[in-house]
Amino acid sequence: MKNFKIIGFSLLLILLGFSSCRNESIDASMPQTTVSGKKLAFDPKPQKHDDVYAKLRDFKEKLRLFQGNASLRSIQTMSVDKVVWNVEAYLNAAYGHSDKPFAGQSIHQDSFLISIADGEVSGSEVLSTLERAKGYVADQYRRVAESSKHIVFIDIAAKEIGGNQLQFKVSSFIGLNPLQMRTDPYSATDDWIYGFQLGKCDETMVGKDGTDRLNEELNTRYIVPPTVFNPHHMFFTDIEDIWILSNQFTNFADDTPSDNKRDYLLFVSNPNISTNYDDCILYQDMNWYYNNLYNIVTSSTLPNGIKPAGKYFVASNIWGDAIEIGNNRGPYRMQRGPISFGIPHFCWVSSPCNPTINCYIICDGENVN
Repeated sequence: MKNFKIIGFSLLLILLGFSSCRNESIDASMPQTTVSGKKLAFDPKPQKHDDVYAKLRDFKEKLRLFQGNASLRSIQTMSVDKVVWNVEAYLNAAYGHSDKPFAGQSIHQDSFLISIADGEVSGSEVLSTLERAKGYVADQYRRVAESSKHIVFIDIAAKEIGGNQLQFKVSSFIGLNPLQMRTDPYSATDDWIYGFQLGKCDETMVGKDGTDRLNEELNTRYIVPPTVFNPHHMFFTDIEDIWILSNQFTNFADDTPSDNKRDYLLFVSNPNISTNYDDCILYQDMNWYYNNLYNIVTSSTLPNGIKPAGKYFVASNIWGDAIEIGNNRGPYRMQRGPISFGIPHFCWVSSPCNPTINCYIICDGENVN
């Protein structure tokens, strides 16, 4: 269940009005490895979260009872919050493959209405809601044409409409086509326009941009390699999105402040500064911004770390944007968008279910069934 946040003073900037053109330093104790000369951070080995698995076992037992007893499912209910959490956890335990690297991403959302009464959902409606959510996840997976794809996580959100109906939203974050590793994320040919999928600074590779490339490298490199837990795989619960805006991350070590060159830890080009107002990010700066973004998402230490306590990075989906703030000589060129975090768990089978087949492998800490 995602809780959307705007960090720091970026909320004030957004309230001032903008127009968008697009619909933890690492702990020394954290084990590390090297792939092609580049360190990767492992999340600490997911522990057996007894409370989470107990909830999943309890939910599966309720489902079994509801399925076999029509009178019981008509009189027993679950709170809306419990339905949302359990359906999300169930789907991620069945289909999520969060330890598998990816570069591209395809995000799909669908919604449907369910009936409620005084904040409670009947047993019949619980069964129906889970089956409909499964169906939407399967449909979302089928929409993605790429052959190399997997579900990174599934998010469930609910919004009450009127007094007796709930809008139930199902979102699948599908990872695509992991990159081949190399020592540094970006080489001398990687000068990129920061946003709007305008390609490289030499006007090639249109359809992708510098911020897309930051997402690709981070989502590919920041993983728990499957060999560590082989034959297990990971999934996340309690998904949370934290929205970032690049000008909230001041570079306090900048030798020459306010010159539009690395004034912030992520890309910002300020129209009120006469020098270096540009939309091109040189490859040296691409590597610098990548390392900064990596530290931002893996640190809980303020002012720049954004990782929630007890949760770990799942995926980055930021983009380059042009933001109007007050009366300026032009738009601020910045990066913004959601970074997803969650609580990791691992499953005692090598791979999750394919959502397009009738598969009911649910990891609950004791059994896989």
